[in-house]
Amino acid sequence: MDNYERLYNEANNFLSKSKVNVFKVIEWKNLLESEDFNINEYEKMLLYFNVSIYKDETGFASVTPPNVLKIVEEQVYLFLKDERFQGKGELLIAGLISEICVEISNHIDINAFIVGGILDLLFLGIMKIGIKAWCKYYEEKRNSNDTEG
Repeated sequence: MDNYERLYNEANNFLSKSKVNVFKVIEWKNLLESEDFNINEYEKMLLYFNVSIYKDETGFASVTPPNVLKIVEEQVYLFLKDERFQGKGELLIAGLISEICVEISNHIDINAFIVGGILDLLFLGIMKIGIKAWCKYYEEKRNSNDTEG
């Protein structure tokens, strides 16, 4: 089983255990299988899962959930922006998940299962577009957010 398939299965299992909207899971699968993968749409899907999982864990719909996705993306970017890692592709991604998960779980009080699941979902998108393309996308998104707020 290749890394992509393993990540896909783990992410699917995470979404099933997290009891997110089954129609959103189908939408997620269709997005990943699409020939014209759209990272912006994928990001919206990840944000939906971030909010939905937090709401289900706490039972509070009115509380602003911690943006685990934002924290995860920042940590992933810090690891992947290094040119030494950009040619390693799937091998690198498979090895980084546990390392990044531990790093993030040490800094915020969020269940490691949730952090690991969000990481799996994020890395699937990165594998679809490539490390360099994702780093560029993330930099543009971060710069855009900096100028807006």
